[in-house]
Amino acid sequence: MSPLPPSLLVPPPPPSPFTLRRAVRVAAFLALVVIAFAHVRGAGEHPNNQDRELDLLLSRRIVAEGILTDGCRSPLFPLTLTPFAGDDPGFYERARWVALVLGALAFAGTFLLVRAVLGGRVAIVSTLAFGPEWTFHVSRIRPEPLVACSLAAMVAALVRARSSPRPIVLHLAAGAAAGIAHLGKGSGALTVGVMLAAIVWTRRSRALVPGLAFLLGFLIAAGPLLIDTARRFGSPFFNANIAHVMWESYGEDQQWRWSTATASSWWAGHGLEGTLARLGDGLLRVTYGPLLLASLAATGLAWWSRRRREHAGEAALWSGLVAALVVSWGLAFAWYVPIVNGRRYLFPVVALAGPTLVAALDAWVAGRWPQLVASGNRFADRAARGASHPIALIVAALCVVAVEWREASHPPTGGPRVPFDSATLSIAARLRTSPPGSRILAGPAATVPSPWLVYP
Repeated sequence: MSPLPPSLLVPPPPPSPFTLRRAVRVAAFLALVVIAFAHVRGAGEHPNNQDRELDLLLSRRIVAEGILTDGCRSPLFPLTLTPFAGDDPGFYERARWVALVLGALAFAGTFLLVRAVLGGRVAIVSTLAFGPEWTFHVSRIRPEPLVACSLAAMVAALVRARSSPRPIVLHLAAGAAAGIAHLGKGSGALTVGVMLAAIVWTRRSRALVPGLAFLLGFLIAAGPLLIDTARRFGSPFFNANIAHVMWESYGEDQQWRWSTATASSWWAGHGLEGTLARLGDGLLRVTYGPLLLASLAATGLAWWSRRRREHAGEAALWSGLVAALVVSWGLAFAWYVPIVNGRRYLFPVVALAGPTLVAALDAWVAGRWPQLVASGNRFADRAARGASHPIALIVAALCVVAVEWREASHPPTGGPRVPFDSATLSIAARLRTSPPGSRILAGPAATVPSPWLVYP
């Protein structure tokens, strides 16, 4: 038998690392895929949506009046629409394309942040598993994808600050990311206190300077909104939904305009028993509940594996910070369930809980694998190798998502939805007297609070 040629005796080169340049290319490709799928997915969405109407209206008020908030909506997303704002019917379609592009960029940014902290495999697996949920939110004219990316940047900066030679700079950046999240969504203010508590818990006696740096970054980013809100509403953190609406017993359209309920009025009417009953019922019904519980369990796995494998520390810290967000946001929106319960409200923390699940499973399997191999058990050896395979991780993540996968209820099928005032009542009356098949588009006007009212 002739000897093998020397070329076949040379061992194959090791696989090329998942470098930053390659990760950016992958992120750009994923962003294009998300735009394509989200565009198709949102094509049939009905333009009649109260929250979207208010965002479009606020963008026009920012241009016309120079305000940053109406006391209910946060300005980050409406600010991105101001260059395209107008009174013409094409504003809705322009806003939709802005949402698609910004949402895809937020998705790509979150992918790069996860890859930087948790590694390429976790980033790719979590992207494949939770990408469909991203496309749903990117296809809507809403701020949640931007808020999710901001929270990811905040958590990534806090994780990297533990081992960085310049931790103060990273804490400052984390605070700025938290400020951007507050600009995007009123509930973003929850992250300030939660992350300050996390800094104190992880830094102990050395928490003062990092905590002040985080707070300074938040004030720099969110300062203009805080000043405008304090000037016009008397408190820098005023939000009608938090101050009044969340203390109602039920939800109605435009409730933030007239609600006068407060925490004191709720307590006076319901007491401790009613408070606990509402919170318990909300925890059982809140959207994404099983997924959020799974991410909390994954945090326990990550911290357990941290003792077995030193370089799992970053995954454990990421999981701990995300768990703090899951608990705080989860409790807040569980309380909010009687008012409104939708998949978009908790999506910013769900976007971080997904990588947490994948990272915890990956770290746990890697931490257990050496022990299983050392035991000499062939079956255990093969099981460990199979469980650590990317396909197995993808299947596991998809199973978790499938537990809570829900399609939103969408386009209304009957006549016009309940109008807001007498101006829209007259539009509805005109529609009833019009020939069958007529369509009426009402554009922005001072007497019509909603910028676009489309009647099928």
